[in-house]
Amino acid sequence: MDITVELVGSVLGGLIGLLSGYIMNVRRQRRELKKSHDELLNLFREMQLAHQADARDYEKWHQEQLNYISTCQAQIQARNESIAKLTSQLNSLKQVHLN
Repeated sequence: MDITVELVGSVLGGLIGLLSGYIMNVRRQRRELKKSHDELLNLFREMQLAHQADARDYEKWHQEQLNYISTCQAQIQARNESIAKLTSQLNSLKQVHLN
């Protein structure tokens, strides 16, 4: 009877030890997984912020290009008006000279 009790106690002690080790291992893995998850989440947030900054930089560059195009169009329009005025004056001078 004593041997049976000791054997059962020994087996139960061993099982409790294994279970305790398993639980500690699961908790460690859970902590590591949580840490990895937090690191990935932080990396994602950093990438998201970088993407937003890139988008703002692109939008700023794009607006600068549109402004430059508008300036060029205004300069072209002014030159066309100047050419039209000079052409008109030249034609007037030709008429005076021919008459």
